[in-house]
Amino acid sequence: MPDTEMRDVERPELPDLLEKQEELPSTWKRVLWIGGGVLAIIVGVILWLTPLIGGAIPLYIVGAVMLAKASHRARTRINRLERRLPYKLRRKLRHWQEKFRRKAKGPRGPA
Repeated sequence: MPDTEMRDVERPELPDLLEKQEELPSTWKRVLWIGGGVLAIIVGVILWLTPLIGGAIPLYIVGAVMLAKASHRARTRINRLERRLPYKLRRKLRHWQEKFRRKAKGPRGPA
């Protein structure tokens, strides 16, 4: 199938990367999420400026997710920016997100 025909194929709409929370966490939890998010981003910038040490991108991602946990505005902004990514990358992000969630739940076995 030529590329032009592939682009015309209807693709299913993907859900938001970060789900909407009904209510925000308590004030002290929001302060912790915001503080942790800002700290992760600052450390990411420092690592980016240091030519000997790599690994700033994961800290940017962690910082953005932590800020999204504390703020509807940050979550909305991240979801809006994520919708602008290519469809294949968006699907890959969902795959990684699901893999991380399964790993975070831990192995399921007899209790």
